[in-house]
Amino acid sequence: MSIKLFLIGDSNVDRHFSKVKSARNDPCFQHVTVVRATNLAQVRAAVSPPELADARSHVLLACVTNPIADYHFTDVPALVKHCDAIFTQLKSFIAEGRAAVPGDLEQVIFLYFIVIV
Repeated sequence: MSIKLFLIGDSNVDRHFSKVKSARNDPCFQHVTVVRATNLAQVRAAVSPPELADARSHVLLACVTNPIADYHFTDVPALVKHCDAIFTQLKSFIAEGRAAVPGDLEQVIFLYFIVIV
């Protein structure tokens, strides 16, 4: 049984994933579907599209940095509260997608990197 990965990525993922595919001949990389999402509205549309033909059991969200970093914070507790709000929204989008199509979004993995200098 092969797993087909559905990758929802920001502009960097969208721009550079083709290089990964060309460097790796592994079917795990060759059969990945990449959808660009750079803000929460696009993430929501990608996670729970109005019409979906097949369930996407394995989804990787690599598009969380922009919504989190799009916040001017003055203290760490405020940033933590903002991050909690973003992840709560993402979890509700995932719940919507799961409710719409049986078997969709069975496993969702968040991938994010934040560098504060």
